[in-house]
This record gives sequence, C-alpha cells and structure tokens, in this order.
Amino acid sequence: MPQALGAGLLPRVQPASLESIAFLRAKRRHAEADRIADRWNITADDAQQGVPVPEQTPSAIDSGSMSPVRALFSRGYVVATVCFLVMTCLCLFMIYGFNTWLPEIMHRAGYSAGSSLGFLLVFNIGAVIGTLIISLAADRFGSKPIITTTYLASSVAVILLSLRLPTTVLYAAVALGGVGAMGTQSFVLAYVSKHYPARVGAAMGWTLGFGRLGSMLAPPLLGLIIGAGLAFQWNFYALAVPGVLGALLVGLVPRTPQAAAAAGHGGVGGTARPLAGQT
Repeated sequence: MPQALGAGLLPRVQPASLESIAFLRAKRRHAEADRIADRWNITADDAQQGVPVPEQTPSAIDSGSMSPVRALFSRGYVVATVCFLVMTCLCLFMIYGFNTWLPEIMHRAGYSAGSSLGFLLVFNIGAVIGTLIISLAADRFGSKPIITTTYLASSVAVILLSLRLPTTVLYAAVALGGVGAMGTQSFVLAYVSKHYPARVGAAMGWTLGFGRLGSMLAPPLLGLIIGAGLAFQWNFYALAVPGVLGALLVGLVPRTPQAAAAAGHGGVGGTARPLAGQT
C-alpha cells in the first residue's frame, strides 16, 4: 500500500531546473521548453528571471548558433573573456605564491620558523572566514565592486607584510591577504558563471584552465627572486602587482550584450537582468 501510494504521488521524472528551460530556449527548442514549464507550473517570469533572451541583439543571435568555444570569443564576449582569463591567472599566481613561499619569505624577513608557519595558517583561516563574510556583501553590491576590493585588499596586505610592524598587525595583514587572494578567486568564478548565457558552457573550463598558468608560474618565479639574493621585499612586490592589475581588469569587463541592449531599451519586456547579474 505505501508503495502504491508513493507511486501515485511521485512524478516519473525529476523537475527540470530553470537553467534547463533557459538552455532549451537558447537552442530555440521552444515547444519542449513550454511543455516542461507547463508540466511543472513554471511561469515565463520564473524561467527567464536573470536569463538573457538570445533574440535581443545581433551578437546574441550569432552566438546562439555557434559552438560554445566560438561564442566565448565572439564579438560580444571576447573582451570579457580575455579579462576573465587574465584575472584568474593573476589570482592563482597570488594564491600559489603565498602558499608556496610565504613561510620562507617571512623567515628571511627575520621571523622564526614557527612564526612563519603560523602566518601561513592564518592566511588560510582568514581566507575561509573572510570569504564567507564578504560573499554576503557580493549578493548585495554585485560582483565588480567586491572583486575590485578584494584584489586591492590583497595588494595592500602584501605591502604591509614588507614593513616592520607589530606582530598582531602582521597577522591581520596575512588574514586580509588570504581573503584578497582566495576570496577573489571564488568571486571571479561566480562572476564568470553569471556573465555568460547557459549555452556557453565552456566559459568556466577555459577560465580555470588558463588560470593554471598563474599557479605554475608563481613558485619558480618567486624562487628565482629568492635565489637571486634580492631583498625580501621584492617577493612581496611580486605578489602585490598582480592584485593591482587584476583590479584594473575588473573595470574593463563590459556588460553582456543582453544587458546592454536591455539598458538601451529601458528594460522593455522584462528581459533585463537583476543588478547583481549585470555587474
């Protein structure tokens, strides 16, 4: 009896996500999308909230018929794609530079081995706690201002580490560096996932793949600086410059073609993205 009752109440298939409906409409399989929406009582507003309509602009129409990789580098997205690739590369450079060489750099700066390892621990703890806190602000203010702030925060933290400051201040700077480096990576990936339509599924893979160049370059480059016998401050400068460059690149990311078209038409038809999606 319970099995029969359960069989009568449970649907035969799991409900499709809103992304699935958006993907079907992007592929112009409108009849199939309508059947799914009707079956699960999903309204058009629910299905299209925050999702661009591909017919809004010529570039959107063109990218809808392209492969995901070609769409990623199409006219409407190529500038944003290049910015995201370089931003991720710079961010991973900072992360792997910190995790690989921070204890050694602090040891060369005159701190004991135990204190140097403590800095690395604080770096990772600060990254976890700070990222969770700042993510609440990202939901409210959007991606661009938050990513710019975290990039610059990492650079400021690194510059502070190069100075002779009280130990408590240095630990706070290390924690800030963890938020700035690791937190930035999380927010950049979230920004990428919101910037591209559902059909451009290659965006995340390309971003992470290209970013690995930064993770490969950081350990040997900082090792060369240390091996060259330069002052330990140069290691911090090498970690601070990527943060400044990343903050500049965030400002160069343009709005999506859909968001720009919606802004130009005053958001007619309810196709404009929410504020967080536009930034």
